[in-house]
Amino acid sequence: MSHYLNYSSTNAPVSGELNPSDIGYSQNVEKRIEYEELASKIKKYVGADVSSRVIINSGATESIANCMFWANKYGCGKVLGSKFDHSSVIDNANLYDIDYDDSFKLKELKNGCSMLFLTHVDSKTGEIMDVDNVISHVSTMKLIYKPVIVLDVSQSIGKIQIHMKKWKINALFFSMHKLGGSIGSGILVVDDFKEAPYIPLIAGKQQAHLRGGTFPLSRVLIDSNLIFEMRDDIEERKTRWNKAVSQFKNYGIKVYEPKSEHLYNTILLLIDNITCPLRIINELAENEIYVGNISACANEDSIYGSDVDKSIEYYKSRKNNTKNMTGGDGTAKIRISFRTPKDINKKIVKTISETILQYVNA
Repeated sequence: MSHYLNYSSTNAPVSGELNPSDIGYSQNVEKRIEYEELASKIKKYVGADVSSRVIINSGATESIANCMFWANKYGCGKVLGSKFDHSSVIDNANLYDIDYDDSFKLKELKNGCSMLFLTHVDSKTGEIMDVDNVISHVSTMKLIYKPVIVLDVSQSIGKIQIHMKKWKINALFFSMHKLGGSIGSGILVVDDFKEAPYIPLIAGKQQAHLRGGTFPLSRVLIDSNLIFEMRDDIEERKTRWNKAVSQFKNYGIKVYEPKSEHLYNTILLLIDNITCPLRIINELAENEIYVGNISACANEDSIYGSDVDKSIEYYKSRKNNTKNMTGGDGTAKIRISFRTPKDINKKIVKTISETILQYVNA
């Protein structure tokens, strides 16, 4: 067992210079070197400039909070986004009393926008935003103040190429678990500019004002051995996606098919006359198949309260009650997102289909 007794020792600053007390501990030097190597690897992975900063934090939600705080400190505080955005964007907009518009349209971009919040891939349908086109259009506009451009790559990371420097993105972020890493850690890459230097939500001298507290560094370093090297084969994903869609249809289950370019890693199942699919999700989880409710990020209020109460009541009484608890007419939406192509197969499709049909036909 290790014992940490030197209360006056601190971590080496990000510059790479070591504090005198650090020199006595070889593991501190080794971790700092590993961190610098990891940061370089991440920058290359997302196409960032070598001078950009890599901030390790607790995940995408913390990154969103930090970016919205940045927007609040720059310009007028107005943020333009889209329906793709995670719910914590509007939550933080409300917290900081920011004017947030989630129906962003390029032709409506005018002076007075602090931040343009872009979500690279719709988490519900897998459809891809044409970021290159959006940025090109913004760059041609005559604006007094350039908006900070933030890109959420949580769904696209590891699946399609990201060009942070080419797209002139000021910050991008993702959660490590999207790449198969640990829950509770994430990456925020920042390339700020003169008019809007990056401002952290919380600061600490130990981490050169990048983030208060302590980095979950060891966890991310372990995860990095498995990722930041390879990307999915989109052709394999496409093949498996098409097979799975056909199989679901053969079971009589409706499938939403994206109308534009998408990642072929998300399948959205549409189920009539069920307003609370959480009980189906619970059932699948018991079989170690974890799927999501489309409302998880977009409309949480609709599943909190009465619907969750129904789900809990049903879960407690399931052994004695097999009635279908619809709570009214409607269409449930169950989302299947697979990290790698091999994660979706005929057996999983069969189990999901049979579980759904059990409730639909009850």
